[in-house]
Amino acid sequence: MKFKRLVAVVLVGTAVVSLAVAYQIHFGGRVVVADRRADVFNTEYAAAYEGALNRVPIPPVASIESGEQVAVIWDTYGKDYWACYVRTSKGVRGWALCTSLRMVA
Repeated sequence: MKFKRLVAVVLVGTAVVSLAVAYQIHFGGRVVVADRRADVFNTEYAAAYEGALNRVPIPPVASIESGEQVAVIWDTYGKDYWACYVRTSKGVRGWALCTSLRMVA
């Protein structure tokens, strides 16, 4: 009996966390404004190497114009970059360099 109750609690807890994460990914995010034009890429890797001279250029899936508001879903740091997973005002999701964005108060 105790085991069934424990399993039920764990399953309900997992469901709640899953729903919270799904909500954050689809509807959440911090609102930021682009300081300058920024490209949006399919992968974090492509965003990190944007403009690199020693790599084959990867075409962006969209662009963020200067002054456009976007929602930052999450961000990550690498060795020499800071990338944000964003949702544009047009609904496009992808990776952009966070250094092109600033928080809105």
